[in-house]
Amino acid sequence: METAVSNNETIVDALALRIRTYKKEHPNLSGAQIARRFNMTSSSLNRIENGDVRVPTIDQVLKVLRGTGASGDILKYLDANYPSIAETYREVYDTRNTEFISQDLECHLNDKDKFLIILLALTGDGTTREEVLCEFGRKGLSELEYLLEKGHLVEEDGVIGKGPKSLTAGLETLSNVLTYSIQECYKPQNILKKENVLLYRAIGVRDGVVAKRITAILNDAQVQLQELLDDPSNLGNHKVFYGLVTDSLLDDVPCSTEGGKYDA
Repeated sequence: METAVSNNETIVDALALRIRTYKKEHPNLSGAQIARRFNMTSSSLNRIENGDVRVPTIDQVLKVLRGTGASGDILKYLDANYPSIAETYREVYDTRNTEFISQDLECHLNDKDKFLIILLALTGDGTTREEVLCEFGRKGLSELEYLLEKGHLVEEDGVIGKGPKSLTAGLETLSNVLTYSIQECYKPQNILKKENVLLYRAIGVRDGVVAKRITAILNDAQVQLQELLDDPSNLGNHKVFYGLVTDSLLDDVPCSTEGGKYDA
């Protein structure tokens, strides 16, 4: 469940205008092709363009802004035009030294066959053809060659890596990457060695206050983790992942007792 932007018709109209303008500037692209460039479904893009989305999520706002050319100065743009949304942006993303990865590369991060190769390249000291071949065989090497050929990853002196800035992606992509990482990389046998952690609990609580306290505790944990990782002496090439997440099991929307919330 994504963080929603407050119901502001101005931002809704602005997003719709940016989409329509982009389509006029790219007449040779179909709606489906534009949606893929924005890392969105055609239906989501059309609903935003038509004004059917009254409360866009922060992820939808960022996808349209990035897709229509505001990716280099998203925070500056939001600060100047929609300060309340800029505040939400700061709450969701670490803006200290962070920039978004390219949208093309983000699309491939949603591909289960490519995500881990990309993560290896974007963390630590990067990766090499030899490492990818050893870990993923010839198929993985073929995937790497594709990413290099398309310019999604860059190789220098035999190392496929990244620049000094921290990189991030949209919320939908982060959700997929976390899911894939648990599925592909979590090793249950390491629990006894105390080398990993997997915690999950679903429980009923009395009100939204408890859920907010859970979120606050996780945010405090993130601050402590960031302080640990900001220390240059702790950085190296042992590549790990961690994730913090909590949300409601059900949407807080009314539903029909006869057929469920998705019935008309």
